[in-house]
Amino acid sequence: SPKRGPQNSASVADTILRRSPREPPASTLWDAVDDYVCSRTCDKSYDVVVVGGGVSGVYAAWRLQQSNPSMTVAVLEATKRTGGRLFSVPIPGMPDLSADVGGMHYLSKPNEMLNAWLVETVFNMSTRAFPQNVSDPRSSAFIRNTRLAADQLGNIDVVGKLYRFDDTDKTLFASDFLTIYKNVYLKAVAGFNDTDFDAWSGMTVDGRKLYDVTQRGLQDLAGVSSELLQYTSDANGYNTAGQIRQASAATVDMFKNVLIGLYADYRAPRGGMEALPARLVSEFERMGGTVLVNSPVKALSKCGSAGSQRQAMLVVGAEGKVQTFCAKKTVLALPVNALDALWWRPLALDGSWQGVYADTASKLFLGFDRPWWREQPFGFYEGVEVSSLDIHHTYFIGTQDDYSARNSSHGNRNSLVLASYVNGPPGYRWEELEAEVANLAAFRGLPNPFAEGDVIPNATDFTVSQKMVDLAMAQLCKLHGVPSDAIPKPYTAVAKHWPASWHSWHVGFNPNDVIRNVSQLDAQQDVFVCGEAYSKSQGWAEGGLRSTEHVLEKF
Repeated sequence: SPKRGPQNSASVADTILRRSPREPPASTLWDAVDDYVCSRTCDKSYDVVVVGGGVSGVYAAWRLQQSNPSMTVAVLEATKRTGGRLFSVPIPGMPDLSADVGGMHYLSKPNEMLNAWLVETVFNMSTRAFPQNVSDPRSSAFIRNTRLAADQLGNIDVVGKLYRFDDTDKTLFASDFLTIYKNVYLKAVAGFNDTDFDAWSGMTVDGRKLYDVTQRGLQDLAGVSSELLQYTSDANGYNTAGQIRQASAATVDMFKNVLIGLYADYRAPRGGMEALPARLVSEFERMGGTVLVNSPVKALSKCGSAGSQRQAMLVVGAEGKVQTFCAKKTVLALPVNALDALWWRPLALDGSWQGVYADTASKLFLGFDRPWWREQPFGFYEGVEVSSLDIHHTYFIGTQDDYSARNSSHGNRNSLVLASYVNGPPGYRWEELEAEVANLAAFRGLPNPFAEGDVIPNATDFTVSQKMVDLAMAQLCKLHGVPSDAIPKPYTAVAKHWPASWHSWHVGFNPNDVIRNVSQLDAQQDVFVCGEAYSKSQGWAEGGLRSTEHVLEKF
């Protein structure tokens, strides 16, 4: 029989719907929440409910449905779309190009990488090369208020005039910043160069476990000057000079990148990275699975007794209608900020899930009527440019003609540039302008012969202002050392700011312990947590997929 609901159930419901849980584990409010949720009649029941429609969640649902076609599985997604941080926005006038405002590529190693295996082997999707590692000598760099040719960036005779390197710095310097990191960390850890995540997590340096040391702390142990750290930060466009990131995770990423060449071949599906979760959803639904968007889960409770246990969850559906979904097993494929907003008592009892933090990222894409960078005075074909300007990374992706799958673009040279990619602080973050956008003129774009209707996509709920575009264009001109009229005006733009774009480990948390604990926080409940945040490849869709596989082993 159901539990008796709390006397003031309306106030408990209001608390669940309007407040994030901040109660200590012993608070009687947890009992009231559980009583209220379990007292409700199940509106819908499934064998498994997956909470979260990002790539980890839809992969979990697809795998479960595929392995057991008779199983009833539902995915509940809080927002209006599935795919999560794999988000591909169609660009007017470029039918074969999209702006990947979230993850934008994967590593093409289908025998080693789940992401590549799914895209290239399981679904045999059409893919395209992504210009991640393309750097033309004729392209530009900009550091310490100085414009350089791209091939000067790793020349110590050139950059040594801009940075005050000491003798130790000079012994660690290399032509690329990743090798500089490798040299720094090898010096700090006395030559230890294993690429295994577990080996790094368990090692001791300077009397401390490496997971108790920050990335900056490890750099300090190597005796690196602030000037070399600032150079590596400027030269790669990321904040590595003031990193609070845990050293063990940072070193594993770096050693994998340098020593086993993971960065050799970047690719993306032709429809953008969102094509992968979209295909997983399509296949899942074809097998009988259920996907519900605009369905945030507010509370989760264990109900019933041994042998008849179930999880009940409070879901806010269309037009604010509150429903109760019940499941025998639940998968929480959620990032840390979403867990933080969920009323589920084990999260208050075990704080290991707070061993990760989320960082920001912002992207601004501009579309042009031609690939101006292939003209003089620029003269390069494609690739990425890095600067210490506010725009940080700039990717010259290509033209509609380049990517046409049908070879029928009829001379469509509309071109896409990721004008600014800022991944974490420091630097100019476009969301600072979003707060002002109500008082700023929106960017209206320009007519284009290949674009019908509105040339400005509004899929991201992020309004691009004219001021954003003007700032980015001014910095592109500064990066290339040309006057303001040397680059044509863009005809379209799309932007996205992610308050929680990617995750990393807090210092003081053993990643292996956290991954093990979080996958099933309460052994008495069939509730499992997965996702990129709690993986050994944070910041990558691959991490989310592997975390999901780890959780599915428990099924």
